[in-house]
Parts: sequence; structure tokens; C-alpha cells
Amino acid sequence: MRMGKRVAAAISVLVAFALVVCVAGCSSSKRKSSSSDSSAQTEQKTEEQSESSKTKEEPAKAEQAEKAEKKEEPKAESKYAVTIDSAKVGEDYSHNPCVFVTYTFTNVSDDEPTSFMTALHAEVYQNGVQCETAFADTDGGGNSMTKVRAGSSIEVTSAYELQDTTSDVEVEVGELFSWDNTKLATKSFQIA
Repeated sequence: MRMGKRVAAAISVLVAFALVVCVAGCSSSKRKSSSSDSSAQTEQKTEEQSESSKTKEEPAKAEQAEKAEKKEEPKAESKYAVTIDSAKVGEDYSHNPCVFVTYTFTNVSDDEPTSFMTALHAEVYQNGVQCETAFADTDGGGNSMTKVRAGSSIEVTSAYELQDTTSDVEVEVGELFSWDNTKLATKSFQIA
């Protein structure tokens, strides 16, 4: 008899659980259909509002663009000038391929003497990926740390690791400390 009461209690619990699941499923499907109806109405209203705002905003945007073109603020002049002169393939100390990039660095400021390395930041890319600095003999140390007085120039050579010896490299040079990351010089080289 005890066994029968336990079975009956277990069946009662299972039936109650099934009813709860059924009721929850029914109310969930009602919510889904009503929410999909309201989201469709919201999308339609949003589309109508965006179309009406587009027609109002188009003249205003055109006017702002014209003002921006006329009112371009002059860019601050750099204290340094640089040209990217050449790039040639060689080997680093581990006999891996690298590229030697030669720059001409000019201190055009009235400031104290400064060096290429403390004033500028050069990046070399191959296949869209930045090349790391290579450790190689750059004929005389490369001059990247040699200070230059105002109005003077120096040739600087730096070495960069290559991914391969056939793909072009792109060189970019900007000021080391710059708010707008303006490039002072860019140049591409075919190295194959």
C-alpha cells in the first residue's frame, strides 16, 4: 500500500510538472507572436521616421561639408623633415632576410639638437603586416641616435625583418609624439 501511495505521488508530481511546462509554452508562443507584431510595427515606424529625417538632413549635411572644406584649419608644421631615400635587401646577424631603409633626417626647429630616434617613428609594412626591427650591420651604426642641430641634416639607416624577399614594402614616418598621427613621409619599394 505504501508503494502505491508513492507511485501516485510521483505521478501527481509529473502531471503537475507537465501542466506547468504546457502553460509556460503556450504563453511563450503568445508573447512571441505579439512581440513580433509590435517589432514589425516599430520597424515600419522607424523606416518612416528615417526617410523623413533624411530629406530634412540632406541639405544640412551638404552645407556642413561645404563649410568644412572652406574652413580647413592649417596643420601645425613639424619641427622635423624627413625623406625616405632607398631600401635594399640584405641579411641580419642571423642570416635572415631584412631590408635596409635609408632616410635623410633634418632638424628644422629652433630647439636643441635632437636625433632621428627621439624625434620620429618609422614603420615598415610588408603584406599589410608591420616588420620588426632587425639586428644587422647598418654601416656605421645607422646614425639613428646621432643628434642634429637646428638646420642640419643626417643620413640614417635602419634595418627591418622581412617576411619574404618578393613582396613590396611600404615605409611610413611620422613624429614620435603627435596628436593626429600625421605622416611626414611615405614611400613604397619593390624589393624583388
